[in-house]
Amino acid sequence: MKRHLLAVIAIMLMTVAAKAQTSGQCGDDLTWNFDSSTGTLTISGTGDMWDGVCPWWDYYHQVTDLVIGNSVTSTGAGAFANHPNLTNVTLGNSLISIGEYSFIGCTKMLSVEIPNSVLSIGDEAFCACYQLCDVTIGNSVTYIGESAFEGCGVTSIVIPNSVITLGDSAFYQCGELESVVIGDSVIAIPENAFGMCGKLKSVTIGNSVVSIGGYAFLWCMKLENVTLGNSLESIGEMAFGDCINLKNIEFPNSLKTIGQEAFRNAELESLTFGNSLVYIGRSAFEGSSRLKSLTFQNSPCTIAKSAFSYCFALQSVEFGNAIGSIDTLAFSDCPIRLLEFPNSLVHLGDGAFGFNDELRKITIPASITSIDGNVSPYCNYLEEIIVDANNPRYDSRDNCNAIIETETNTLITGCRTTSLPYSVEVIGREAFAGARMLTSIDIVGQVNTIGEYAFRDCTYLSDVIIGDHVETIGGQAFGSDYNIREISCHAVIPPVCTDDVFEQEVEVLANLYVPIGCKEAYETSPEWMNFLNIIERPVDVNETSLAAVSISPNPATDFINITCENMKSIEILSLEGKIIKNMKASSDKTQIDISDLNSGVYICRINGEKIWKIIKK
Repeated sequence: MKRHLLAVIAIMLMTVAAKAQTSGQCGDDLTWNFDSSTGTLTISGTGDMWDGVCPWWDYYHQVTDLVIGNSVTSTGAGAFANHPNLTNVTLGNSLISIGEYSFIGCTKMLSVEIPNSVLSIGDEAFCACYQLCDVTIGNSVTYIGESAFEGCGVTSIVIPNSVITLGDSAFYQCGELESVVIGDSVIAIPENAFGMCGKLKSVTIGNSVVSIGGYAFLWCMKLENVTLGNSLESIGEMAFGDCINLKNIEFPNSLKTIGQEAFRNAELESLTFGNSLVYIGRSAFEGSSRLKSLTFQNSPCTIAKSAFSYCFALQSVEFGNAIGSIDTLAFSDCPIRLLEFPNSLVHLGDGAFGFNDELRKITIPASITSIDGNVSPYCNYLEEIIVDANNPRYDSRDNCNAIIETETNTLITGCRTTSLPYSVEVIGREAFAGARMLTSIDIVGQVNTIGEYAFRDCTYLSDVIIGDHVETIGGQAFGSDYNIREISCHAVIPPVCTDDVFEQEVEVLANLYVPIGCKEAYETSPEWMNFLNIIERPVDVNETSLAAVSISPNPATDFINITCENMKSIEILSLEGKIIKNMKASSDKTQIDISDLNSGVYICRINGEKIWKIIKK
């Protein structure tokens, strides 16, 4: 509306300097006459009014009644704009077009009957006519312009079957509007068409409508009943956002896409999607707190990020046989107890089913080829995770109750009953985040990396064992785990830590147990040096899977003799992890020359996994 204010002001300035007259010309074959005794302005003659001309401006504030003759074919742009006392308008039966912003700002206009001769209603024609409560649109109108009735006081509107084009914001902020019927010729409901109509309760959309634009019914908070036509293909961004009283809607089989936040915070109770649906946008139904059930009728659909998050009553989802992708946080905070995925599913996003204390079991089908991360963080009672044995990318080896990326040996989703396989090398980002029922964890075997936030918010976690292969630990890996009181780290070389791996409270109260001879290394290493209670003790052989190893003499000056079953390779490392010597072993016994080493403590690593401390005199 603001974009035309300068034009309206220009019309005023063009006429203000003219000598006051009560009649004159306002079109090639049109005249105007003002009767000051009745406040009536009459437009007579034949043809179109001039645009941008208001020669009766000296009397604009006195005009209460307007009569446009039967041979007038158009109202000029801005002709009657901002006439503050104009109340009654009579339009002639030859009128073809109502010019843009013709009646903008006529705040006391009460009603208008647009004759059947009219084909178009211009942009902002009746904008800001706040008391205009009774509008009848003739059955020949094909075009209703942008903001044509924005801010009007109309209580109900019927858009006839003749209308093909409806402009953006056509009925935006019509605060008294309660019901809308859209005829069977409108193809698209544009952006903001009925947005912020706070009293709107009922909408019927014709069968010709193919698309509903963004924000079309945004913040229509009393909207209860919506009937969608059978040709609808797309619903735009936030089209029905914050329609908090909308409880039921039936989607036609023609529907293909639902835009982001389209039904955010609606109070829908159940939904069924037809076979044509291919996309549900980000947060499309987020916060629909009464939604209890979903049914996908074999829709080949992609469900975008947070599409159904915070649907606190959603317990039942039937995915059909065609769902292709479920993205990040798509069903977070939904109390779904059982998940059965179709064999069509190829992608699961990070946290897709997170924050759910009702979830007990997840089964990953063979079809899934992409998982972004932990699909179920903060699912406290999740106890069973199974990956189909035919899945080429992921597995749950050794019945471990976890999802493991096979090629990289990365555990990406765990739960409170997970048994960590020896072959896992990486614990992924947020792999166990929010597993609050987890009380202890043994990170042994081949694990060399613990990702950031891996065990964050495991609030009952008290005992942690970190194996001798662990080299790096990501930031906040044990964040908010305030009850940890014992950490056994078997790594002779302190793992490299990003800041804030542990909470400060843990660093003060917990005992950190390290291998004998390694206390000084931990006391000088970032993050580990923050612990007040660092205690040396022997590493339990069973915990680190060490075979029988004999190294003698130790300490030594020139040579050491090593005995170990199935010995294939030997490495000598500095305490900083730098490899100093690297050799192959051809038998279970071998001798190594260390005479060239400086005096100090070194690490002997056998077969790339078994470690032992040696001392050079």
